[in-house]
Amino acid sequence: MHFNYSMKLDFDQPVQEHHFTLKCLPADSSRQQICGLRIAVDPQVRLWQGLDGFGNRKMMGYLKESHDHLQVDVLGSAWIRGEDDDLSDALLMKYPTRLTQAGPAVREICRAVLESGAGEDFPRRVMEEVYKRMTYIPGSTGIFTTAEEAAQAGSGVCQDYAHIMLAVLRLRSIPCRYVCGMLEGEGQSHAWVEALSGGRWAGYDPTNCVEAGQRHIVISHGRDAGDCQINQGIFYAAGGSPVRQQQQIHVLVEQ
Repeated sequence: MHFNYSMKLDFDQPVQEHHFTLKCLPADSSRQQICGLRIAVDPQVRLWQGLDGFGNRKMMGYLKESHDHLQVDVLGSAWIRGEDDDLSDALLMKYPTRLTQAGPAVREICRAVLESGAGEDFPRRVMEEVYKRMTYIPGSTGIFTTAEEAAQAGSGVCQDYAHIMLAVLRLRSIPCRYVCGMLEGEGQSHAWVEALSGGRWAGYDPTNCVEAGQRHIVISHGRDAGDCQINQGIFYAAGGSPVRQQQQIHVLVEQ
């Protein structure tokens, strides 16, 4: 799979003293092998690379001079080899977070799945139940929308579908994690869930009601979307007034 991941951050006025951290680099794992990775940043800046607490790749940079945008392009190829068997953070993934705390609506989904006699197919049935109950509506939720809020509304985007599935699985103490990545034909970054099964992380895409497979490229994973934010940073405006920013992401994944 060949991929081209582009992120552009536009400011409504020039900023300076910009410290930023980016998580948009797919990493090698037992699940996937990344080849021919190329990175371009505009304005040009020296980058430092490292790993976060979950083993995700990150880039850090500092732009001292005034600028009105930051664009990052990442190109490469991914060979999907199977499922990830690194279980170093499995225990942490059993517990709910602020975004995946279960309320009445999430508990109702869990009850419905249990009454269906899911057995060993519990994660798959949760995926199917979330897909059945939710309607995909872009812009209907925000980055701070919780699983319970999205479940009550019955609508959201891929982040919300993943958060609801995580919340249900964690009610049953099943280790599971949020995944941010790329999906062939999607055009934007995508989110899905990995649940621990048979000593490996099995992927489930509740937005599309399919198992995550050859068309899914992992960028990062964590307890919820907050651990996988593509861009984080602080900066200053020359005049000291508030700065508005707009982030655009375009993803191309093809065979």
